[in-house]
Amino acid sequence: MLALAGFGYRAWCQHLGEELLAIDSPNGIDEAFYVDVDVGGSEQWVTVRGRDNANPLLLMVHGGPGVALSPLAPALLVYERDYTVVQWDQRGAARTLSRADGVVTGELSQELLAKDGIAVAEHVGTRFGGGRKIIVLGLSWGSGVALEMARARPDLFAAYVGTSLFVNRAESLTAGYDAMLAQARADGNQLAVDELVAIGRPPHTRPEQARTQSKWAALLAGLPPPGDAVMNRIAQLLVAPRYSLGDVASYLQGAVISDEHIDLGAVDLRTRGRVFALPVFVIQAEDDHLTPVAVARAYLESVEAPHTALLTLRGGHNALVDNCDEFLSLLNEHVRPHALGAAGAL
Repeated sequence: MLALAGFGYRAWCQHLGEELLAIDSPNGIDEAFYVDVDVGGSEQWVTVRGRDNANPLLLMVHGGPGVALSPLAPALLVYERDYTVVQWDQRGAARTLSRADGVVTGELSQELLAKDGIAVAEHVGTRFGGGRKIIVLGLSWGSGVALEMARARPDLFAAYVGTSLFVNRAESLTAGYDAMLAQARADGNQLAVDELVAIGRPPHTRPEQARTQSKWAALLAGLPPPGDAVMNRIAQLLVAPRYSLGDVASYLQGAVISDEHIDLGAVDLRTRGRVFALPVFVIQAEDDHLTPVAVARAYLESVEAPHTALLTLRGGHNALVDNCDEFLSLLNEHVRPHALGAAGAL
């Protein structure tokens, strides 16, 4: 009886989600398909959604690594008013992993995934863009992948947007720790002060130290602790419209596999080329203690591009999802004009 009730509840939630996803505008678009990226013979899952296909294309490059945004479409509907939103499950993630029968070989480097992303952008731009350039938006781990895409093929993209910019893990952990301790002291949060002082400043060598820092990075940003956040995401997946239980299993498998095949500690955007032939924007949350604003600002100040801007908003590491309205407002004010004025070379 409990199982039947659970399946019934899931079916009802998926029905409600499907109603939210319905697009009935005359020029709307709601398509999903696999793209053969021709890099190692991989077919990768892509969704394209928007209320008006005349709007700029916005390609979201998810983070994690291996934590796709495509099944979270109901939480991202606000962006579909002003953009045609393209979601791409990266190699080793979600439905792309399922298509590969759950198998990943070799390292999932930013360079390889950037080649995949460029192939996706070429396909989507040709099929839906009508010669328009695309805004490429990278979240956390995906911010580095999208940056590689923008550097390699500025002819495809109207602008680059990085959010929760993942410059370098070691520097971010140290800057985040310092910012959290300062905030805890300013707020009079003695429990946070005591626990942070007890683990000391990074680098940390014991798992419990890392867990404590991650816990307070969430709590001081007003977010649920990491364990609760994971359970919330699983709950979202279980009731996501157009997502089977097999898809949920592939999603969770992808998060584990991507973590095994990607060395986040080796990522350092400062060691790569910093000259770009397109506008570069960073939208960073003020209370993001995982990828702090200070680290993003220092990186952006070293970038050469036709236009650069650091924009801040309220929220933590996932402000793209958790603070959609403010994020969309910044996109529309600062980034959208570049897309409307850019003709592509597709």
